Amino acid sequence: KLPFLIVFNKIDIQSHLFAINWMKSLEDFEESLKSNQTYMSTLIKSLGNVLDAFYANIKTVGVSAVTGQGM
Repeated sequence: KLPFLIVFNKIDIQSHLFAINWMKSLEDFEESLKSNQTYMSTLIKSLGNVLDAFYANIKTVGVSAVTGQGM
């Protein structure tokens, strides 16, 4: 079994915390898509339950090569 890690890059430009919040909270993820009523947003909402289970045990880290943050 190989370890799986999600690395968010360039966090000195844009914080990665919103994405981590979406990964941990299906309700927040769906709330962010509420204003978008396209076919793609409907598909993503339906995949949300699968993604919620997928992200449950994955470790995440944010890094910045410029500032060294997260290293």
